[in-house]
Amino acid sequence: QEDWLSGRCPVVAATVAFGMGIDKPDVRAVVHWQHPSSLEAYYQEAGRAGRDGAPARCVVLFSERDVDLHEYFIAQRYPSHEEVADLLRQIPRDGVRAGDVEGLGEGLTPEQRHVALLALIDEGVIAREEDGSLRRRERKGPRRRLALSGMAARRRGDEARLDAIVAYCRSRRCHRRRLLEYFGE
Repeated sequence: QEDWLSGRCPVVAATVAFGMGIDKPDVRAVVHWQHPSSLEAYYQEAGRAGRDGAPARCVVLFSERDVDLHEYFIAQRYPSHEEVADLLRQIPRDGVRAGDVEGLGEGLTPEQRHVALLALIDEGVIAREEDGSLRRRERKGPRRRLALSGMAARRRGDEARLDAIVAYCRSRRCHRRRLLEYFGE
């Protein structure tokens, strides 16, 4: 990294996270091995090139198989309705201490647990306290089925962002125009 920043090394291969703190003005090219998960991510990453105002390029190596991979990641991020309901049943009436939250949701990945807990908070059936503990919230009126509409909306948003970057990569139209339209300009 130091050699690249100083100019002794002209090329660096890195993960997405590498560039987020980099403000090197003379980057001439950013090459994506596969398309990012969204146009927002693409724009952020591509923006690392040409900060000095000189010409720069951003290239995306696009493969239909990568679309399948991103779709798989989205599918894996979201637990099923039953998994969320099971997680809720694991939270006792007196709540869960912050240190015990990771033990909830056996079989869920940490990301699925996080998504499920956010969905339950959105539903108003649990609350996260300032110390990180969780407590159940009493529901007024008859017991109702969990709608999980917030979780469904987040998933639809992830799918729409993926659709937008895939359409961008497949497009033969002016890519600059597509970006400007996407961002409402």
